Amino acid sequence: MKTINSGFTLVELMVTVAIIGILAAVLYPSLGEYANKAECSDGMDSLLEQAGVMEDFFLNDDSYASAVVSYTASPKGYYKIKILSQDAFYYKLRAKPLDTNQLTLTLDSTGKKKETGGTADAVSCW
Repeated sequence: MKTINSGFTLVELMVTVAIIGILAAVLYPSLGEYANKAECSDGMDSLLEQAGVMEDFFLNDDSYASAVVSYTASPKGYYKIKILSQDAFYYKLRAKPLDTNQLTLTLDSTGKKKETGGTADAVSCW
């Protein structure tokens, strides 16, 4: 009578482990890039939302001079938001990351967007 073996052989198990290892080695670096892009979107969204608040203020008061930021931290907490400079017809906003690997984002009333700082691994946001 013939016995039926159930289960996996060692070779099948090792091939499966090798395939999983190769997939992990390929996918892991891109996972960090997606996390950095998520942090970037938090800073960009915060700056664009604050720019909208500044424009609403200008429509009501004909000046940016006495406007204040509606919040000092981004909604997800990755960035600190600040007005760098402002006068009656111009403002410049900054989103400074709490993670020093990320880029500092700026946006002004003319729509000029800029990225500064960060490390070599930093992902471009704008």
